[in-house]
Amino acid sequence: MSKTVVVTGAAGYIGGQISLLLKDAGHKVIGIDRRQYPSNLSGVFDRFVRNDFASDAALNVLIQERPDAVIHCAATSLVGPSIEHPDEYYNNNVVKTLKLLDIVCQAIPKTRIIFSSSAAVYGTPIMNPCHEVDPKEPISPYGHSKLMIETVMESYRVAYGLDYVAFRYFNACGADSQ
Repeated sequence: MSKTVVVTGAAGYIGGQISLLLKDAGHKVIGIDRRQYPSNLSGVFDRFVRNDFASDAALNVLIQERPDAVIHCAATSLVGPSIEHPDEYYNNNVVKTLKLLDIVCQAIPKTRIIFSSSAAVYGTPIMNPCHEVDPKEPISPYGHSKLMIETVMESYRVAYGLDYVAFRYFNACGADSQ
């Protein structure tokens, strides 16, 4: 059964790889990214919106398309620079994601959110290997921003019935040239 899926941060490595897999599985894939349409993903997207994921243009596409899921990979994502410029990280990763979640809850409440979180929510893990239930003690604005959204999504689940899951990536790499 084919689904419509929106991927934010679709021009990035994780978003691009997810988009490729979704297309191979027969789904309608809508990419959103403020970066240019990636040439190595030619033919993957049924629709591509070159804009910020929280822009009116991008949010209007969500409302029009009424996707079954939004895979939210868009983020400002480097730990080091987050310490020097925390405002960029809190604005992009928290404020703009709140806007996205509000639109989903208000206009398309049956849409599932798959959130690209980060192992940075653990800070310096107390055990190796790290487990999902280990304490979350981020040590950077980047890690804090990801944990904030996880907390918001749980609150939205309770209050509004938001259907979500968060994946905490440790290190994303692969053989694809993207």
